[in-house]
Amino acid sequence: MPVETSEAIKAAFRELLRKTPYDRITIADICQAATIAKRTLYKYFESKADLVNAICYDDFISPLVEVRKILPIDEIRSSQTHLTERDLVTLKDNRDVYGNLLRNFGRMELIDLFITNTAAFNRKVYSAQGFPIENIEFAAYFVAAATTMSKIYWMENGFKESPQQMARLINDFSLAHLLDLRDCAPASGQA
Repeated sequence: MPVETSEAIKAAFRELLRKTPYDRITIADICQAATIAKRTLYKYFESKADLVNAICYDDFISPLVEVRKILPIDEIRSSQTHLTERDLVTLKDNRDVYGNLLRNFGRMELIDLFITNTAAFNRKVYSAQGFPIENIEFAAYFVAAATTMSKIYWMENGFKESPQQMARLINDFSLAHLLDLRDCAPASGQA
């Protein structure tokens, strides 16, 4: 039951985002759409921003976590273009939701949310791949920031490239530098 309630709240919020600007959606609107009381919503989510985080996590991080459970870590790298393409297809299929969030939740807030969630996932993957400990934080953030800004650019420019083309561009230009980061360590005495 709790998972069903949480999912119903997220689904109601997502539907509201498809037709109503984020900043005009109230907690009461979400509760009415999900047919729940406010106290029920607050059992699962602290705020609308917490709901934004939850739908972004569901759309972009949760599938990666599932892939990581199935694939050996070395196969995740070889699947990177496909995984990036899956994210881009999700973004394009939900362009009304994410366009609304970009405009009305806030560009920087959405960017920060994407980077934070992606960097946290990247840290786990890079640790398992044997990155030098002193490079993990930078590499995780670098790739998260580069891929996030590429996705935002793609959204703001009207999805001109196909998800396949954009995934290749992202991987060729941002993720290719990851190999360099794995092999270099800061000189002693430098942080």
